[in-house]
Amino acid sequence: MSIRIACLHTAASNTAIFDAALSDFAEHIEITHLVRRDLLERASGTDGPSPQLLEETIQVLLGLTDDVDAVILTCSTLGLAAEIAASRSAKVVLRADAALARRACSLSPRVVALYVAPSSVEATSAVFNEAATRTGVALEILLVEGAWAAFTHRDLTRYARIVADAAGRISAGTAVTVALAQSSMAAALPLCTEPKPLAIPHVALEFALAKLNGTN
Repeated sequence: MSIRIACLHTAASNTAIFDAALSDFAEHIEITHLVRRDLLERASGTDGPSPQLLEETIQVLLGLTDDVDAVILTCSTLGLAAEIAASRSAKVVLRADAALARRACSLSPRVVALYVAPSSVEATSAVFNEAATRTGVALEILLVEGAWAAFTHRDLTRYARIVADAAGRISAGTAVTVALAQSSMAAALPLCTEPKPLAIPHVALEFALAKLNGTN
């Protein structure tokens, strides 16, 4: 029997990287995608999403729960909406970057979380700081300079290279877990050297399956 998961994205390119992550799983997973670029566009350049924007995102998430087993919000900037939606729904509703933060902070005593979108700094900081406080790890949260400009100009090849280079500079010769804190950053994984950084798609899907199986 298929496991049905719906993803709410704010960048169309995230659909492909989540589809690609399915090859990591033995379970038969069916993913449907809803792309709402307008939600992120309305949050960009602010101190975070407004209460009205969060509520709109919550309603979109709740609407997706009808015909699936789980819903994943893949946008870090709007991550709080998934937490609130989860409290209002009997279905599994997940914040993708929270799954990543939890996994990263369980693996090593030092974590560096990289992010690219200035609008996500508050959301990313909150979710990673919570996980780090719970586990007692040392945490750094760093902006990858220049990456967001490349992404917004649709230069995804340059974007991936900038992210991969940033991850490589941090992980070289150090005992550290590097986490790519926004879903779109997974596009850089093929360019990353070993040890590979953690990225959202695989971790979020794994976390969703664990939730559905009652093991997390």
